[in-house]
Amino acid sequence: MSELAKRRWKLLADILSQRRCCVRSDLLDVSVRRFSSFNLLKPEKVSNSELMRAKCGSSRTAENASSRHTWYRYTCEVIPDYALLIRHLDDSLDLEDLLGFNHTGNVCVWPSEEILTYYCIKHNYLFSGKSVCELGGGMTCLAGISLAVHSSASRILLTDGNHHSVSNLFEIIEMNKHLCKEKQLEARVLRWNENYEDLVNQFDWIICADCLFFEEFQTDLLKTMVQLLKPGGQVLIFAPSRGSTMDQFVNLVNASRSFTVLLNAMQYDDSVWKLHKENLKKGSEFYDECLHYPRLLHLSKEVRQSV
Repeated sequence: MSELAKRRWKLLADILSQRRCCVRSDLLDVSVRRFSSFNLLKPEKVSNSELMRAKCGSSRTAENASSRHTWYRYTCEVIPDYALLIRHLDDSLDLEDLLGFNHTGNVCVWPSEEILTYYCIKHNYLFSGKSVCELGGGMTCLAGISLAVHSSASRILLTDGNHHSVSNLFEIIEMNKHLCKEKQLEARVLRWNENYEDLVNQFDWIICADCLFFEEFQTDLLKTMVQLLKPGGQVLIFAPSRGSTMDQFVNLVNASRSFTVLLNAMQYDDSVWKLHKENLKKGSEFYDECLHYPRLLHLSKEVRQSV
């Protein structure tokens, strides 16, 4: 048995052996997460003293030292004024988490979310005066909270289907809301197989990252996008090809006749493309284009003409 196979069996054994389990960070790389970042965004762990100073600017009170989370300051070398505090949930997960609604956004910030964040901030003029909803943003909704701090969007709604993720989003909002000026900034649990009458035709933009990998949820995702977007509203999706999942979603979009595909591109940013090419040289054991490189899908909702 190979060393990689042994470690995968160890991961499974750790999960199944206890009712309360710890999926340790040293075991996470036995999955496809051997490539974790394009390093466009730089997370640095925040010291206790810095965290206390930051809390003075928010309404947060002291937190339990045993809480299963860590705060990071995110910066970006190519966007010098970009900075905000983001709380990560730790690498240990309860068995309830693993067996419940999709927990993948509780594990890490995935490369597609990193690229979505970078792209949105670099093109933040697109969102000026607009209402924006991030779907399936996991424990950080990093792109959405970044737009709340670093754009002139009028409203930002951060969503995920996992209640642990959304609880974490409330903490992130509290820590950064003094930077958000007068924006309407909210977070809520939103699952794509449910209807939300209060959100119908509410948003100019929907953004999401790596939300296509469960093929059985693609129809519900598309329905949610149609429901939430205003006529003429737009969608930005960053997701790897991951076999045929991206192409299947594009086929679903075309069949629905609810959207026009404005762009379906591999190459959409010179810096990202350069990093992609450099990573390819490291070999498929480290970096797999199909699993790790996000394609960009840009959609526009059709405007139905009344008869």
